[in-house]
Amino acid sequence: LGVAHSRGTYLTFLDADDVLLPHKLEHQTNLLQRHSQAGMVYGATEYWVSWDHSRGRWRRDPRGKLGVETGHLYSHAALLTTWLRKPGVVPCLCAAVARTDLVRRVGAFDESIQDLYEDQIFLVKMLMAAPVYVEAGCGERYRQHSRSSSAQAIAAGRYHPVRANPARLAYLQWLEQYLKAQDAFAGEPARALQAALRPYRHPGFYRALYPFIALAARLR
Repeated sequence: LGVAHSRGTYLTFLDADDVLLPHKLEHQTNLLQRHSQAGMVYGATEYWVSWDHSRGRWRRDPRGKLGVETGHLYSHAALLTTWLRKPGVVPCLCAAVARTDLVRRVGAFDESIQDLYEDQIFLVKMLMAAPVYVEAGCGERYRQHSRSSSAQAIAAGRYHPVRANPARLAYLQWLEQYLKAQDAFAGEPARALQAALRPYRHPGFYRALYPFIALAARLR
């Protein structure tokens, strides 16, 4: 609905519990003006813990990892492969600023998935449509709390950041069909997607390996 009513050249997204830092919009729109091939730009996001003083002032607000070198334009093959192999480096939606005309051209969000992974589906559609610029800066704070949709989904067993879960399976199945429809189910992205689907296609084998997979994820 917001995309349909937007009138600006650029779009960004902000959930009700997060905040944008004062420099973000000017800085990232300038990057898009300088890199005319880019359909979208994003950087690192601060995982905001210190807002809750009950947790103690010693708690730090870590920045998310990007998984690629900053200051470069990336094709869909390079970024999608990285996102599939290292799910923790997929950018938060509030990290991105995108060109409004391109958002409309790709159809914005897929309303068949409205809860979990709807942001990643949008990011993939943008990534497939134009190169993406990854920058080093941080322009937003992603508030961490127990009432967020992702925290509630973890508590309900519908989602997990590392283990196989129903929400990620729905996303991976959507992605497989989307890449095939785009005639892009090939090369490194296809191999990375097949690897991501193995825990769902071979659950017994995955359960045996899970302790080692969890350890590797913590060491990344």
